[in-house]
Amino acid sequence: SKGMEFVKENFIGGTDNKCIWLGVTCDESGSITSLDMPKEDLSGTIPPTIGLLSNGLSSIDLSENSLFGSLPPEMFYLTNLSM
Repeated sequence: SKGMEFVKENFIGGTDNKCIWLGVTCDESGSITSLDMPKEDLSGTIPPTIGLLSNGLSSIDLSENSLFGSLPPEMFYLTNLSM
C-alpha cells in the first residue's frame, strides 16, 4: 500500500519538515492540524501511529482513496477532530 506506507514512514517520526508537504497543514508550533488527501491513490489501512498526531490534528480528509479495514482504536486519541 503505497500511500499508507509513505504515511507510516514519513509523517510519524523522521526529521523532514512535514508542514511543507502537499495536503498537510500545521500550526505555528509545527504540529500537524490537517491532512487533506482526497483522491491521492492511498491504499491499505490507517496505521495505529495516527494516534501520535493527537497534539493538534483537527481535520482529516482521506476520501476517494482505496483504504480498507477498521479504524484503529488510536483514532480516539484524536480528540480535536471535528465532525
